[in-house]
Amino acid sequence: MRVGAILLIWFACASLDVASAEDQPLREALYEGKPASHWIAALKKSDLEGRRKAAYALFKLGPAAKPGAKVLARTLEDEDEYVRATAYKALLALGHDARPAVKALRSALNDGRPRVRQLAMWAILRIDPKIALRDEDFDVRK
Repeated sequence: MRVGAILLIWFACASLDVASAEDQPLREALYEGKPASHWIAALKKSDLEGRRKAAYALFKLGPAAKPGAKVLARTLEDEDEYVRATAYKALLALGHDARPAVKALRSALNDGRPRVRQLAMWAILRIDPKIALRDEDFDVRK
């Protein structure tokens, strides 16, 4: 009897915790106290250190950086190697959520720098390999 009463109280308390968790709005993921929108805006600026920090922050935010997928894809064409590589890692962390970036990644395939083209192709392959297989360019399919 005591065990039943204890279990009943425990289940009642557990259901209250679930109900209160549902009432609270989801908190936006932050990096260093700032949301993804802050870091996406910083990635567009001319300040090199700011872009480096922003690319790293979006990488660390993972799926919460989804709104910045297109900006991250365009960042693959940045003149700084660290910014490009970190943006690439952030896109990979997004996985299929980076699909909005595919158009910008396709334009990066025409960049004059081989490393930029390589990062763009690898990102497309990780986001959605079927896209690369349907490309009209034989070299892209290959």
